[in-house]
Amino acid sequence: MKTQKIKKCMSLFLAALMCVTTLFGVGTTAYAAEETDEVCLVSFPRDGDANYGGEWGHGSYTYMNGWSMASSRYTTVRAMGSYDGNICYCIEPGVPQESGDRFTKKGENFWDNYPSSYNHTISPDDIKLFIGRIFQYGYTGTISTSWRSQNEGGDKLAHAVATQLLVWETVVGERDADFNKVGTGGKDAICDQISTNHPLYSRIMSYYNSIAASVQTHSKVPSFFAKSAGKAKNIELEWDGEKYTATLTDTNNVLSNYSFSASVSESVSL
Repeated sequence: MKTQKIKKCMSLFLAALMCVTTLFGVGTTAYAAEETDEVCLVSFPRDGDANYGGEWGHGSYTYMNGWSMASSRYTTVRAMGSYDGNICYCIEPGVPQESGDRFTKKGENFWDNYPSSYNHTISPDDIKLFIGRIFQYGYTGTISTSWRSQNEGGDKLAHAVATQLLVWETVVGERDADFNKVGTGGKDAICDQISTNHPLYSRIMSYYNSIAASVQTHSKVPSFFAKSAGKAKNIELEWDGEKYTATLTDTNNVLSNYSFSASVSESVSL
């Protein structure tokens, strides 16, 4: 858990993590700062669950970069506006929260002033990029209090939990610039909170691995590219006696996934 200051600053951003894939996926949507809504927490298991006595909770943990989380007896997800509203995701592991808390929606420029001390592994730009990618492959539907491990709601809950785990891994610094896992330096890992005895463990980890692989594939660019305009390299063309040319080699071997064009009367060869 961070200090009270970060709680006041970052909690305001929670509502911006509503599952709208355009939010960070293509970088076109920004919400007005004065738009607010309340969060509703839904905890599982609920009455009637065939695995009600299972190991749904977790102990207390200390994560990388000063983050931490208190123990809980439940698996909890969040919805905006009502208990059957759109799911949203927390970016503050360990910060106390109650149903009815109101949050202000923020746009992408929130990350412009994100303190680097909260994540020493990747930049705020990369955090923003990866959260957007996670949303593209994670659970983006509504929440239901009728979800049970024995009905179709169990699969949706597993998908949602896997999505939240990857968001938290990104936030605390467990994922590098290629979205690969990094060592925690002796700290607890985000995934530790899902016991192998959790009734949905296998389904959660299946979604977790699938989403992570999709994010890695989606986020991998040719080696001479950059993931943001601010990090783009300047390529100088050279005159070969007939025309200006530049030869670029993709050591990441993903060039075939892209198509190229030029807005000027020049040719592009692959």
